[in-house]
Amino acid sequence: MKGPAPEGATVVLFPALAEAVHDHPAYEEALRGRDLPEEPLRGTAVAGPRRWVRSLTGTFRLLR
Repeated sequence: MKGPAPEGATVVLFPALAEAVHDHPAYEEALRGRDLPEEPLRGTAVAGPRRWVRSLTGTFRLLR
């Protein structure tokens, strides 16, 4: 599918620093002053309409 994400769709990126932090206040503190586009990523979560998610993940079961 091309174009913008449909209504109700969400994409969440998990930076590597999230692995070392175990509570939200500490995570917020760790994010301050960081340039997130420069942070290494450890994962991405995609949620939304089934058709849209499948268009992004294809037949890779582990990605759904």
